[in-house]
Amino acid sequence: MIHTLIKGLVDDFTPLCGFAAVPSPTPVVPPAISQQRHLTSDLQADLHTFLVMELLNGGELFERIKKKKHFSETEASYIMRKLVSAVSHMHDVGVVHRDLKPENLLFTDENDNLEIKVIDFGFARLKPPDNQPLKTPCFTLHYAAPELLNHNGYDESCDLWSLGVILYTMLSGQVPFQSHDRSLTCTSAVEIMKKIKKGDFSFEGEAWKNVSQEAKDLIQGLLTVDPNKRLKMSGLRYNEWLQDGSQLSSNPLMTPDILGSSGAAVHTCVKATFHAFNKYKREGFCLQNVDKAPLAKRRKMKKTSTSTETRSSSSESSHSSSSHSHGKTTPTKTLQEPPSDGSTPETLFQFSD
Repeated sequence: MIHTLIKGLVDDFTPLCGFAAVPSPTPVVPPAISQQRHLTSDLQADLHTFLVMELLNGGELFERIKKKKHFSETEASYIMRKLVSAVSHMHDVGVVHRDLKPENLLFTDENDNLEIKVIDFGFARLKPPDNQPLKTPCFTLHYAAPELLNHNGYDESCDLWSLGVILYTMLSGQVPFQSHDRSLTCTSAVEIMKKIKKGDFSFEGEAWKNVSQEAKDLIQGLLTVDPNKRLKMSGLRYNEWLQDGSQLSSNPLMTPDILGSSGAAVHTCVKATFHAFNKYKREGFCLQNVDKAPLAKRRKMKKTSTSTETRSSSSESSHSSSSHSHGKTTPTKTLQEPPSDGSTPETLFQFSD
């Protein structure tokens, strides 16, 4: 079974600094046990409460696959079945993760029982009432759905797109929206966004030779640009490729070898990034403080306005009581609220509300 670790959302999903664990639903995995918190202990101090969580030392999803000598569609289907179960449960209780990626999928230990858990709900958000769209663009670019890049709002379907990207890489060891030009070590963010918006990916190449058509069809359904035409969770739960793992090919995939060989390219990209920062820092470029971000400014305005309104209300109440005792009345003032956080964001990369 798989459990979902929810950061900042406990029981009724009231914001709280901590974690909770909720069981998965039953359509594609055995029935889950009763709800658990997965807290090993909590320590109380004068000013803080420390929550000690269970240790997940089995490694990240792709790191685990990279170490395997043999990885097949059968194993990929089994892992995907667990992930679909977890995401299905999250959506059933009204939670959108918004940052599903391999780094947030951890195994409990190094055994081969494939017990995997979803973590890091820092970007997670409850679905707004009345099916209102989410607005704040929270994502990791390679796993971001097209609608997150268009500023027109989005819903929980963005998580299904992320599952499609994860499955694509699980079966091939490749990233779907990377440049096809092998001379390019890294693809620019602008180019990646263009490819995502167009749904520009392919199943060509040696890595896809041993991948079944059923798996490719599932990826195609998840990586559909139009969220209204994208495969729905109701259909994904009972997808044949996920259900009948015993009938899938056991031929080895190239994923472990390709993921292992990508280490040098990743190292080159990281090195180039640090070089760029160091170069422009010497020439006067520096990262701005997060307080200068548009979202942070709006929050500060709202907080200041609320504080001012509270003081004004308190002062007017006191003055009104004093005036009433002298037989006089005091006119009241109404402060106009600043724009809410639901307004259209000015930048692509911001933290969640």
